Amino acid sequence: MNTQPVLIKMKKTLFLMSILGISISPLFGVYLWEKTPESDDKYTLQPPPPLNTPFTSYADAEDYLKELRLSNPAAYQFTVTNMGKAWSIDFYQLEQITDATGLNPEPYTLLLSEDNSSGTTTYVLDRIMEGSTPYHGPPLVKYVEAQQVLGTKSVEIQAFVALGQDTGGGYGDKASRVEFWFKPNAQTIQWQRCFSLSPGNDPVTGMQYQTDGSIQSGSMKAIWDAGMDTPNFSTQTGKIRVLAYYEQDSNGMTRYESGWDGYEAENGRTFTLNAGGQMIQYNQTSQDFTMFINDNNIVRIGSYDHQGSFFPVYQFSGQQLALLIGPYPAGVYAFGEVDNGGGIFEPKIIPVN
Repeated sequence: MNTQPVLIKMKKTLFLMSILGISISPLFGVYLWEKTPESDDKYTLQPPPPLNTPFTSYADAEDYLKELRLSNPAAYQFTVTNMGKAWSIDFYQLEQITDATGLNPEPYTLLLSEDNSSGTTTYVLDRIMEGSTPYHGPPLVKYVEAQQVLGTKSVEIQAFVALGQDTGGGYGDKASRVEFWFKPNAQTIQWQRCFSLSPGNDPVTGMQYQTDGSIQSGSMKAIWDAGMDTPNFSTQTGKIRVLAYYEQDSNGMTRYESGWDGYEAENGRTFTLNAGGQMIQYNQTSQDFTMFINDNNIVRIGSYDHQGSFFPVYQFSGQQLALLIGPYPAGVYAFGEVDNGGGIFEPKIIPVN
């Protein structure tokens, strides 16, 4: 499982998000991008005519490319790679805006960077290419970016996702899924799930917007309707997390949820076993417990470390416990699956303090 959070500023009444369309996964799995071996595959961006005013910053140079994309979207394509934001530019246009000459008639995929090697700051476009070896490893999420869609209560989310090759006899990626999470600021340790993700296609690239669920490798874009999930809310310091995971876990079981509850256990309060307290058998499934917690809006308040596993901890009223397991005193309890001594794990409710 891999996640990557990103800071997002939101204005007005709500927070907004959106996801970029995902690119189609290659037949034999995704290939990570890398710089070309040729040292001359680097082109200096020229100040725009007619004033030829030098660029004052990376953002200034990037804004210039964005303006070119708006005026000629067919010649200037934008994508996200494992190396960062990249531009795919027609060879003729590349010769017009850089010091490049005699280029081969083909599209060029490039990274914009700052170059101080000559003593003067310039901005260059470095050519990159897909590597020769399919990616193997856990789901990789890189370069997550999010911004509010102007004039709306939606948020556009972009990221690059790399998934391992299917080794079970199929082609392309391992079956994988993705979730999107939000929190209002860096200090909050409880993330909220983003559910209202818009279907459809990007009007510029035609790529399909990513939604909650199945995902493929490549550059992706999503649109989150924050106004739907969190109405009447405003923040300037919100953060987005993109969480990708394989459908088949390490035990060979198929899952359709990551299992993460959005709580940053490493930054939260830690509880210890209540001396003399007995673990209480929970006679339903862990999924039933989670459903009860969600239906009753019971908030996690910390974690209990049980032999290296961090179980969630909740504050229960007597009435809540009566509905859940019977007549037990109100208090603080952890929940988790515990080995019964025979290698079988059973759900338990554990008194802690």
